[in-house]
Amino acid sequence: RRNGVPPAGGKADDDGRRFKQAGQLMPGGGGMPAAKTPAGELPFGAAKDNFAGLEAGDIAAPDGPLPLEPFVVREYAHVRSSPLGEVRSDFTETLFWHPVLVLPGDGQAHVSFNLCDSVTTFQVLAAGHTLDGRLGSVTATLQVRKPFTLEPKLPIEVTAGDKIDVPLAIANNSDREREVTLKVQPINLTLREGSAETRLTLPANKRTRQVYRLQPSVVEGEAAFHATSGHDPAQGDSVQRSFTVVPDGFPIVGTRSDMLEQSARSEIVLPPSWIKGTLKCQLSVFPSTLADLQKGLEGLLREPCGCFEQTSTSNYPNLLILDYLKESDQANPEAARRAREMLGRGYQRLIAYESPSSAGKVPREGFEWFGANPAHEALTAYGLMQFRDMARVHDVDRNLIERTRTYLMSRRDGKGGFLRSPQALDTFGRAPEDITNAYIVWAITESGKDDEVARELFALGEKAKTSTDPYFLALVCNSFLNRDRTADALAILKRLAEAQKDDGHLDGQTTSITSSGGRDLQIETTALAVLAWIKANRPA
Repeated sequence: RRNGVPPAGGKADDDGRRFKQAGQLMPGGGGMPAAKTPAGELPFGAAKDNFAGLEAGDIAAPDGPLPLEPFVVREYAHVRSSPLGEVRSDFTETLFWHPVLVLPGDGQAHVSFNLCDSVTTFQVLAAGHTLDGRLGSVTATLQVRKPFTLEPKLPIEVTAGDKIDVPLAIANNSDREREVTLKVQPINLTLREGSAETRLTLPANKRTRQVYRLQPSVVEGEAAFHATSGHDPAQGDSVQRSFTVVPDGFPIVGTRSDMLEQSARSEIVLPPSWIKGTLKCQLSVFPSTLADLQKGLEGLLREPCGCFEQTSTSNYPNLLILDYLKESDQANPEAARRAREMLGRGYQRLIAYESPSSAGKVPREGFEWFGANPAHEALTAYGLMQFRDMARVHDVDRNLIERTRTYLMSRRDGKGGFLRSPQALDTFGRAPEDITNAYIVWAITESGKDDEVARELFALGEKAKTSTDPYFLALVCNSFLNRDRTADALAILKRLAEAQKDDGHLDGQTTSITSSGGRDLQIETTALAVLAWIKANRPA
């Protein structure tokens, strides 16, 4: 029992103290039970030292209930933003949320919250469970009504040049006829068609509508539509809904950076078709390069999602940020907290994509985009490097890393290369054979010096003698440095330095392991070369 929760396969009674494991329940001292487990096994990851003096297979329960660890639960009860009777402008969709409402002995509990301004029907869902695991739920509805209502239907966003027709629904929900003076007030909008003030008579329990044609009067900003039917809130209605106005065309963003020494000047060339009134300028000044870097950390955090490749790509920045904060001893608790949470969710997604084993020696080995069989070698190499890096800042199953490494080693073809799965659901893995082999060897050598890849390194070295592809050469060079073949690596580094362009970048000749091209390939190639130069600890 951990944190007051029965173990997997177990059952707790009303006081939460007795539990039944997959063995047999035995009487224990002090009114507490002891659980019978298979000989030599300790439940719940308990340390053996804590059970000294007990017979094999008998685990004693503690004297008294285990302490509960506090945790945070989000609760929400809506509070109105404006007093009743004023303009209806609060249209919050969720009014109450309580995930851990504990009922007293009589099974009755009362909750309270404010309604928003929506005249609609709300769904009320209550789901619960008993301490012995019984489940139940009930759904009901909560209707919010007014004697007389106005309800405009507006878009979420429009462009500055749009003309929009806004229907205004008018409902008399009372048992008597009503005469009202309907007034509309467009805010940052021009009324093109329709009357700003209309006198109308609506029979009892009837509905009608008016349509207004509007056009934004601002290039960018917020617009609103305000409608009212009288001065008495109890007899009439007053409602206001807003939406966003965005400029015509497409946004163009540019940045400039400089070192500020008393003064700095930058010139920005605006495109010929820029729309007046849409120009925005934001200036940020940082006292140091480190402050600039820290400011951008939270913007790099990503919520992991998608298949194995997509989850890896979104998850890698999170672990790199945590690693940087740890190594540089920088205090940024909020960024570290968010990174840890996202990294934990990403890790759970990644391990779900481990492929079932074909050989049957282990249940799973290698990775595929959606965890199918067979695993993909290049994608598995990507995973091996990621899990190795992740282990510096997050708990990673060592057996998982070992299975992944063993799988890659089993895919050697005995000729200095690797067998390749014909499946490739994305551009990842469709790279030429020499690049794929070089990438896998790099991933293996990054993970340690114990694996025997001498034949593969020799094959890569022979290919590197005639290759003119900086991307391939940078991969091979990093593998050589990982296995202390410094002389061979320095010869390649010299060739890479000679291939640099005037601004320092390197052009990949064909493609990368992810089938990149153009500027993306330049960045990947240059980054691999820089990594090799740093490892060599010598100037290029």
